[in-house]
Amino acid sequence: MCKEKQTWIPFLCLIVLLSACNSKQHPEVLVEFQRFDEAVFSKNINELVADYPAFTPFYLEKIIKVGQAGDSTTVAYFQEFKNTYKSPIYDSVRVVFRTMDSVEKQLALALGNYISYFPNDSIPKLYTHFSGFNESIITNGNIISISLENYLGKSNYYDQLGVYQYLREGMFPNKIPVDIMKMLLFQKVNPTNATDNLLSTMIYQGKVYYVLKELFPKKSLAFFLNYTPEQELWCEANEAMMWSYLVEHQHLFSSDYRTIRSYIDPAPFTKGFPTESPGQTGVWIGFQIVKDYMDNTQTNLTELLDNTDYSDILELSAYNPE
Repeated sequence: MCKEKQTWIPFLCLIVLLSACNSKQHPEVLVEFQRFDEAVFSKNINELVADYPAFTPFYLEKIIKVGQAGDSTTVAYFQEFKNTYKSPIYDSVRVVFRTMDSVEKQLALALGNYISYFPNDSIPKLYTHFSGFNESIITNGNIISISLENYLGKSNYYDQLGVYQYLREGMFPNKIPVDIMKMLLFQKVNPTNATDNLLSTMIYQGKVYYVLKELFPKKSLAFFLNYTPEQELWCEANEAMMWSYLVEHQHLFSSDYRTIRSYIDPAPFTKGFPTESPGQTGVWIGFQIVKDYMDNTQTNLTELLDNTDYSDILELSAYNPE
């Protein structure tokens, strides 16, 4: 028995050592959300301006649109806004988001990966707010803020508002880190020529989602696109059909706005495809093209993001699903 231990212990140590050498060290990133949503329902406008001078004017004027902080009518409109949403809607937000610990932990890992790839980039200031079911995520300068009532998960409020099911897949707390990183990437990725035609838009989107996958290596493309398992399987089974359809109908180089949006935007299904298809199939294909390009060229992420020659990316990808 002793001889067996002497034989295996050095071998196990070697494995651990090799694993440590091969693993990429990511910087630790401190993530902490400023709970502006809590301040809204506990403070008056003067207190908000004093505590959050950079964000309060933007919030009042652009997000909930009650007026400028110094206007006499703004106080009344702001109070009416709070009275409308405090109970039971914001009370429900406080139950789901008693703390932001889980979201902060997930986001810290992704931001650590991000900084390891892009060390010269800065980390934005992170806020949470309540918008009355308006935009889920907004940016203002170096601030990114999340509207928490749009991430309640399976909420009856979404039934009352008539929110489509395909949109609800993206309205869970665990989607917040993804949406924040997606916002950062769309700000970072060079948009030159990105909307010239469907092909360039697909590959531009594919670049963003490829990097997103690098930042969340344990998550799938389907998770990012809010696909159900059935929709993911449908795309995998019908990849060749989708590509053939785009080629045969000469959509790849179409610059028609409606054609481009029909393949890129979230939707219950993709126009021209069976109703079993999901929306955003153009994004799904764009990701496959970029993945093949990266596999074939050994390009690094910085080079990928800088390359805006989308026809060149397609050619070098040798993408041809069968």
